[in-house]
Amino acid sequence: MNGKELLSDMSYVHSKYVQEADNILCAAQNKHSGVRRAGRVLLVAAILSAMLATTVFAYVGFTQYENPMEMLRTFFGTDEYSKDDGKIRVETYYDLEYEIIEPTVEHVPVDQEVAQEVAPYISAVGQSICYEDYVLTVNAHQYDSATNCGVIYYTIENEHGVKGYDTQFWGEVWWPGGELVNIKGAQWMNYIVEEETTDTILSVASYYCNADIESKQVEIMFFFETEQSLKLPLLDGGGMKSKKHQEAISVSPIAIKLHLPYFKFLGYTFEGGAYMPPVDDVKLEYLALRFIDGSEYIIKSEADDRVINNTKYALINENCDASYIFNRLVDMESVKSVIVNETEYELN
Repeated sequence: MNGKELLSDMSYVHSKYVQEADNILCAAQNKHSGVRRAGRVLLVAAILSAMLATTVFAYVGFTQYENPMEMLRTFFGTDEYSKDDGKIRVETYYDLEYEIIEPTVEHVPVDQEVAQEVAPYISAVGQSICYEDYVLTVNAHQYDSATNCGVIYYTIENEHGVKGYDTQFWGEVWWPGGELVNIKGAQWMNYIVEEETTDTILSVASYYCNADIESKQVEIMFFFETEQSLKLPLLDGGGMKSKKHQEAISVSPIAIKLHLPYFKFLGYTFEGGAYMPPVDDVKLEYLALRFIDGSEYIIKSEADDRVINNTKYALINENCDASYIFNRLVDMESVKSVIVNETEYELN
């Protein structure tokens, strides 16, 4: 077994016993403040001390998730190509009915070679926090420093049933009475992982942008129990493959970030501490990646005859940086340029 394989195995065992320690000590938490934290540290330390008595390994900034390929397939693709053409749904506002055209969404299989390159940047977390009868466990975390975006994979369990949440037609999960889970230090959107969700377990993929780089972490917590939280470091082992156009565009296998003031024709401004939309109604209507072979991955299109949305989450922050997390993995070796409206920008 080489050093990399050994490190991966050790990391998995560490994560496994951290989670088991959390499960054992979670019930004692409400009765004795500090018991869970101290007990967990002692239990895991005892296990690792025995292991490290005969093994020495180098520390790196991330550990490999138990099944990263399956995670990437769940969050960034499917097993085969499919296309959801813009459906028309009817909504009612007071006594008025109106039609909404849902955007066309394309699903593509995960590129296995790209997945293998991205998989090492998934951190196995395996830590839990409790609130009443609920246990929140973060299973894995992926952060991309090039675009400052990431994904948190967690579950909420309650043996009496997980209740009170709702889902939108595109898969977003939320709590109408107030968010049960809060991610501090970023903006995010939660998606239900239906194939892993049961009456007693809610499985969630939370896609986030605009992380707080200064704090070097995102913090996940129960909204009504802010004293408990899990702090996830913003580490990606040096960064996945990425490409740029000056300081205006950054593209990685999972996301793209645009600094909108560079694209003066769009009319975006930042005044008085607030983001200002285009005054002349010019906006970003078309965004795509162009590949070396001439094909395109349309990230979004808002033209009247071509409403397309192939993103998982989009955000414009207070600095006029627009971030879009993809609904697929992108092979950076094949990406040639970015199309913004009708203008092409070469990447390097």
